[in-house]
Amino acid sequence: MDYGFINNIVKEKGLSMYGFSNEEIKLVSDCCNEVLNFCKDNKVEFDETAATVFIAHLTTLYERVKKNDFASINSDIFDQIGDELFDMAEKVTAIIKKYYKHDITKDEIFLIASHIGAMKERLKEGGDTK
Repeated sequence: MDYGFINNIVKEKGLSMYGFSNEEIKLVSDCCNEVLNFCKDNKVEFDETAATVFIAHLTTLYERVKKNDFASINSDIFDQIGDELFDMAEKVTAIIKKYYKHDITKDEIFLIASHIGAMKERLKEGGDTK
């Protein structure tokens, strides 16, 4: 899948909600592109709908990183994320850290794993991937 729409999503959300500069839009767009291509290379190719949601999450994550304001989730759901998904999410997080220059919390890693897991399930079920 061509992820050419990434910049438009980041620009729309980044400008309207957070007032991102052009440099920040490029940074987040480049990060999202590398993350989605990494997932694709690891057999989790996001369709446009799921990619849009994931890009919005990564855009919001950048804003939270700037403010050092990370999501906190109920630790009970951690058990629902398997080791394979968590490992992949940690690799995605390493890409994000390279761009955002900040450590990412375990809660955020689990949120990333949930995006990857949801897309992986859609692919396994043969869901619509347009």
